[in-house]
Amino acid sequence: PPPPSPPVTLSKINGTVGQWEKGALNTPADVSTVQRLLRTAAQKLNDPSLDPKGIDGKIARVAANSKTVSAIQAFQTRSALEVTELIEPASETWTKLLAAAGETTP
Repeated sequence: PPPPSPPVTLSKINGTVGQWEKGALNTPADVSTVQRLLRTAAQKLNDPSLDPKGIDGKIARVAANSKTVSAIQAFQTRSALEVTELIEPASETWTKLLAAAGETTP
């Protein structure tokens, strides 16, 4: 019989990603995950405003200069979510972002 396929690893974040001023932790691993999901969602939904313009694990200290924060804001607006400019683990924004990127939570 063929070997079992490896389990699909769902993306996860351990802390909040987004605006520093609002208390986001923005660990490089979490930021990279969010950037990758936003980029995938931008391609699937054909919406360039969701693309963080790179996956570097960093959020600019000034939110107005952060393409990632702008992409989070655009995603929340598009998804009819409260615009907090933050993505928290297990939040509605996180769940919708996973779904938009083609990853579903069990």
